[in-house]
This record gives sequence, structure tokens and C-alpha cells, in this order.
Amino acid sequence: MDSKKTAERAEAKADLALVKTAELEKVIDGMKKLTICATGLIVLAILTIAGLLVTILFQ
Repeated sequence: MDSKKTAERAEAKADLALVKTAELEKVIDGMKKLTICATGLIVLAILTIAGLLVTILFQ
């Protein structure tokens, strides 16, 4: 009887670990998308500043 409860608890913990792993994978995917978005915004800002500098210098 005791070993059956222990096995059930171990199974429940394994299921919980799988759920947490899946959630972490979703979070990591979201962070990758945010990183790509942030990189794009930084590049856009650099190009904007460069464009403004060129405009000011060659007036």
C-alpha cells in the first residue's frame, strides 16, 4: 500500500515537472521573439540617428 502511494506521488511529481518544462519552453520562445523585436528596434534607432546626422551634415 505504501509503495503504491509512493509511486503515485512520484508520477504526480513527474507530471508536474513535464508541465513546468512546457511552460519554460513557452517562456523561452517568447523571450526569443522579444529579443528579435528589440534588436530590430535598436537597428531602426541607429538608422534613424544616422539618417538625421547625414541630413544635418549635408544640408
